[in-house]
Amino acid sequence: MPYFNTKDVNLAIKFLDYINQALFNLKGYTGAKFTSRIEPVYIDKHGKYKVELNNGQAINTKIEPKNGTMFTEDEVEQLLNQA
Repeated sequence: MPYFNTKDVNLAIKFLDYINQALFNLKGYTGAKFTSRIEPVYIDKHGKYKVELNNGQAINTKIEPKNGTMFTEDEVEQLLNQA
């Protein structure tokens, strides 16, 4: 499952909207998952926010990270700038 970790809530929400718009255009529904962490140990390690989509969503929308698992902030910003 491709995912994106960040401390920037605005970037997380923009990416979530980007994914959901692609899903809506493709299949007529949304479904990306947004998580706001509350455990300090995970916030420190991974960031406060997580956006993820399942493998099927990633393949169908062609929104996939370069390394296969996790998006970097640079990748997300590039995707958003292309939109």
